[in-house]
Amino acid sequence: MMGWPISAQADEDCSTVKDIVDGVMPILSALYDLDACRWCFMTDEEILPMECVEAPLKDIVERDPSLLHLADLPPGWIATRESLRSPWIYEAPVATNADRPGNAAIARREIATNKPTFVRLVAAAAVALVVGVTLHQWNYSSRTIALVSAGAFCVIGFALLLAISKSDD
Repeated sequence: MMGWPISAQADEDCSTVKDIVDGVMPILSALYDLDACRWCFMTDEEILPMECVEAPLKDIVERDPSLLHLADLPPGWIATRESLRSPWIYEAPVATNADRPGNAAIARREIATNKPTFVRLVAAAAVALVVGVTLHQWNYSSRTIALVSAGAFCVIGFALLLAISKSDD
């Protein structure tokens, strides 16, 4: 193996998945995670957080020496490839809403706009609850109470949401 050009030390751990550690799947995406301060190597499969494992960076690079070519990958960028023999393609990080100027004000405005919707849906739920309690006091079956309460919520909620959309026009 050639020299160690990667900024991380060879004995540091990286984040990956068991299929990569076991050599079952190829590494098809790589990034240096700024938040975790470590390299992350993934396949093209969707994974759950609990499927991530830690492995010595040196062991992963020994399995796939092409990772040494990622030494110049800027922190936060992602390198991807279609297959084990494909070239690495660098992708700039996607800016989040918080990173873009003015988006905090837009987010606050969207939350304020959604308040009437939330209040109206809570009102519909309250009416459905009152209907359910009333039917329970009148000794209706649980199934009838559930059906009528759900129906009341849907009808009232739809009517209240329709009122919002008409007021927006």
